[in-house]
Amino acid sequence: MARAKKEKRAKKVPSKKYTFYGINVKVRSEEKKGEALYLDVFQRLYDTVGKGVHISKDKGMAVKSHNVQKLEEDNNEISVITGTIVRYELSDGDAWYNDEKREVQKVDLPKNVHPGTVETEYVFIPSAHRFYFLTNSRISKLQLLSFFKLALPKAINENQDFEVDIITGSDAITRILTADKLKSLKIHVSYSNDDLNDKSIELVDKMVKDTLAKSLDLNFQSKKSMDLNQKSELIEGALGLAKENGSATAKIVEGNKTKTVHTVDYPKKTDIIRPKDEPFIGVLRAFAKKIFNEYRNIKN
Repeated sequence: MARAKKEKRAKKVPSKKYTFYGINVKVRSEEKKGEALYLDVFQRLYDTVGKGVHISKDKGMAVKSHNVQKLEEDNNEISVITGTIVRYELSDGDAWYNDEKREVQKVDLPKNVHPGTVETEYVFIPSAHRFYFLTNSRISKLQLLSFFKLALPKAINENQDFEVDIITGSDAITRILTADKLKSLKIHVSYSNDDLNDKSIELVDKMVKDTLAKSLDLNFQSKKSMDLNQKSELIEGALGLAKENGSATAKIVEGNKTKTVHTVDYPKKTDIIRPKDEPFIGVLRAFAKKIFNEYRNIKN
């Protein structure tokens, strides 16, 4: 009997943990809604921005591949987009240094060919409008955020609008709300797609929607003799909304030290454990189902 148990333990399949960062990609449209809207926008993102956008004076990014798949999950058919995004160096071929000849020379590079290319695979879940990539990606979260902000205007219609935000972890919000003192707080928020599960957050979300504004910037400054009230329903709700629908910067006091907290520096990490020998495309599909269920449960 003991021998049978040992053999059973020996057959355990080796596993591997994958950790992802996420970006909330929201498109506002009166023409299409839900999954159909995001399938259309991401197809146009691939078609129209295939040659890339300049995210800085020396770097460009482009969607290298785009694959739409249908998955079954609890009698639901969900669409999932997987693919690869690349980042590359921008160079005009001037002023290259030849270390063998110890001279500066001009190099004529082929057109549409870029050096220093790195890539990252991604998964996008249209029904949740969330974009995910591995935390150890060589393309940073801020570079991906810049890419979407520059590329989406080329992929949407004139009467459509968008917001993109890094999904923030709870650590940043907790640190702000539990600091010894909160001296100042700046919050940028846009309204959600009704995927919230907290009354205070829903209250602020409704306030933003009622203004009919695209987004809202809140600036809290403490009085000289008093600190901000961290238990304020407005502050708690706005910070909660900013976790996935905005960002915040706070000046806090911890002990005797004044520190600045930027929520974008605390991205949420979402893990999934899969068989070690599973192809990565299988990992992405399983992760997509996990995210689909997470946001479906919130909405329900």
